Amino acid sequence: MAIVSFLLGILALLLSIASIPLAAVPYAGVICSVFAVITSVAGIVTGAKANTKARENSEDTTFAVIAIVLNSLMFAGGLCITMTCGACNVLLTKSNNEGIQIRLPDGGTAIYHYGDPIDGGLFDPYAQPPPSPGPAQPPVPVPPTVVPPVDPTGSEPPASPPPAMPPPPMDPVSPGH
Repeated sequence: MAIVSFLLGILALLLSIASIPLAAVPYAGVICSVFAVITSVAGIVTGAKANTKARENSEDTTFAVIAIVLNSLMFAGGLCITMTCGACNVLLTKSNNEGIQIRLPDGGTAIYHYGDPIDGGLFDPYAQPPPSPGPAQPPVPVPPTVVPPVDPTGSEPPASPPPAMPPPPMDPVSPGH
């Protein structure tokens, strides 16, 4: 059982190492580091059982202790990688293109717009979140235009409208006199 625990520790080491460069690939680095943590927990349990069994049989416990230490180190390393690289990976691979809304300490919000990897994105603390689309409005009906009939004889053009009336005269006496 100590050999199984040691091999699980080596597998957790390889998964932890592989998760660092894979952190740039969406979700691949997170998956590797999570499996490194799970594998190291299994190695710690297996190593503890091997250590207990070796003590009961009065055998050497050195290999089981080495496996437990290796798996403990890989658990701590895998957990750190999962929390740091995994958090960045998840935040920067958000599925919509509106950016990430961040709540500021003063109560306001900021938007982090991520761009291509060359420019690294843009942080704009004054950006407003995009307005939410309201319910769909039906189109406003447009009244049809009326074209006056044309006189086929070609006589006079249609009469123009009467002139507008002038406004009524104002009262010369102002209130208060």
